[in-house]
Amino acid sequence: MGSLQFHSSKPDREYGRTLSEGWFKDSDNIPVQVALNLDTDDDVYELDSWKVDFSARRRLPSTKADIVSDPAELA
Repeated sequence: MGSLQFHSSKPDREYGRTLSEGWFKDSDNIPVQVALNLDTDDDVYELDSWKVDFSARRRLPSTKADIVSDPAELA
């Protein structure tokens, strides 16, 4: 789990909306959700990831083919 928040010169930025999200399987076969989030001004805010069992993420996807839009596709 974790997020990478992008630096901005704007003070007090807040989450606005999710631009895009996807799913991939970690190296231990546990599903991970990733999301690219924007702030309230629609500027890139953070890249967030969340592993469904709350354990530490072991890797990021190596290609876009690793990511699916529906977690049911991971089965």
